[in-house]
Amino acid sequence: MRSRKASQKGSVLLTTIILLSVVSFCLVSFMSYQLNMAKLGKRRRQQMKAFYVADVGPEMVIHWFNYPEDYTPDTEQFTKFESTDSYFDASEVSRFTSTIGVPLYMLPEKYHIKDSFFGELKSLTIYPSDWYDKDATDPVPSICHLQSVGISQDGSKKIVDAYLNAYKGFSAESPAAIISNLGITFGGQFNVFWGQVWSKEDVYLPNFAQTLAAFKADTKWLKLKTMEYIMMTDGKSFADGTVNGSVTPLPETAPNYYQPWLGDKWLDEIYQHQELTFPEYDYWAYKELAIEKGKYYGTDDSGNIYRGGIIDEDFKVTDIHEEFDVPDADFGPYNFIFIDTVDKQPPAEDGSNMCTIRLTGDAAHTKGVFYCANNVYLGGSGDPPDVHNAVDPDNNIHTLVKVRHQGLFYCSGQYDQQGQNTIYGSCVAKGGFGSGGCPEVYYDYRLADGTLMPIGSKVEVTLWKVR
Repeated sequence: MRSRKASQKGSVLLTTIILLSVVSFCLVSFMSYQLNMAKLGKRRRQQMKAFYVADVGPEMVIHWFNYPEDYTPDTEQFTKFESTDSYFDASEVSRFTSTIGVPLYMLPEKYHIKDSFFGELKSLTIYPSDWYDKDATDPVPSICHLQSVGISQDGSKKIVDAYLNAYKGFSAESPAAIISNLGITFGGQFNVFWGQVWSKEDVYLPNFAQTLAAFKADTKWLKLKTMEYIMMTDGKSFADGTVNGSVTPLPETAPNYYQPWLGDKWLDEIYQHQELTFPEYDYWAYKELAIEKGKYYGTDDSGNIYRGGIIDEDFKVTDIHEEFDVPDADFGPYNFIFIDTVDKQPPAEDGSNMCTIRLTGDAAHTKGVFYCANNVYLGGSGDPPDVHNAVDPDNNIHTLVKVRHQGLFYCSGQYDQQGQNTIYGSCVAKGGFGSGGCPEVYYDYRLADGTLMPIGSKVEVTLWKVR
């Protein structure tokens, strides 16, 4: 008969063996779990690498669209419509119309910093969009969609389907040759052609003879409209002809009020007390566009200008005219110029963050959109080039001599134009328009619907899927 002590020893041994078996099983299970998790983590990392590589495809195509001057694989497919400088035409049809299989030699391989292989872009195919078709199947409006396949180091694969659209962004528009959100004072000659003059407050015209000469010069398109009164510089009002500065509101039934005392039939194109809707030019939107696609400048309190908005002597512009010069006024490229406020914030109502930008002399010529978020002094005629393809509203071609700016000139503050400077397009002054000497403004009627200066479209991803 076995003793109690021997029996207890056998129980302890059995229990120990069981516990060791359970612990061993747990350790094996844990090690197996850890191994599986490591494999899963590695696979996930490889799949993430494959995604990063596949995502290079949309980035490449977007770059081809937005920066064709750097490199364009197919100039016929990736160019914009000439009429709009956009990937859409007037009827919103996409410029991109056929499938492109990007050649393998154009698809990159990616490497780590230490030159170890990361993955490769295996294929990239670009398909035309069908969103403008009545039976469209694309889930979102797009100019094209693409499929990009990325392979990682261990062969893991990811596919990115991306839909690209071109956002037109801006259409620089202006309904008149001169627009002032305050008043207008013509201190010298009144030389405005081919379009209207709009003012929110009183308009002060030059002397009697110069006013008559101006209206006789363009009896077909010139109209002068204000929400307030039109005044002569000597205090005469076009409403009643008195010399003491008093004014008489226009008759209720005659918004286009003929002034017989002036003795000229074309002065019935003067309109007072008009309801006018003034265009808005968003500070942030135009600033962003200039930083991305145009020329952006910062300023200081003294009116100095700095490239890229970097207020440093190394970036200071010593001769602003050299920055803008377009030697070929007829066929030179359009540009987008933005001169920011002193603190790079929207212009304050009291003008506290605005300086005065002085543009004088030399042969400066700008073409496109000139957005100055400050006050502007434009003086000295210089010797800018002639424009030989200026178009009047009847589509007759004219030559305009020594054109300082061609396009939209916008000023957030006060605009002061002196000497003999010609603008072909439109001049918009939010802080008031003033002139002396004999400046000339010829309206380009194409600005009415914003088709004069296409700024182009920016291609972005509208929708993407990963599988």
